[in-house]
Amino acid sequence: MADERPAAPTNQVVRVGDLAFVSGQVGIEDGQIARGDFARQFAAAVTNVERQLALVGVGLDAVVKLTTYLVDRDHGMEFLELRRKVWPEVPPATTTVVVEALLLPDLLVELDVIARLPSA
Repeated sequence: MADERPAAPTNQVVRVGDLAFVSGQVGIEDGQIARGDFARQFAAAVTNVERQLALVGVGLDAVVKLTTYLVDRDHGMEFLELRRKVWPEVPPATTTVVVEALLLPDLLVELDVIARLPSA
């Protein structure tokens, strides 16, 4: 299968002061789109967010803002249930946007986050 990485390099995570901004992460596993259902793509996207956060020394519990892009509004309720499993105690502030399509065909969800970093 063809390489599905973006053509232009991007910063996947950027630190600014006590915040980390993680670029949009999608349901890609081992360089391929996670095939299957919405839940599998969401889980892969969360794993990719988690990997980027680890690079700046924090985990998913540091996320204060989550923006989610869905290609199908019918996944909205499923997204809320899945989000509750990832952030069961205090979910981050959340914006959910329904879009016509994402960068690659077959992608169903994209996540970007802002996380708070520990004080120095």
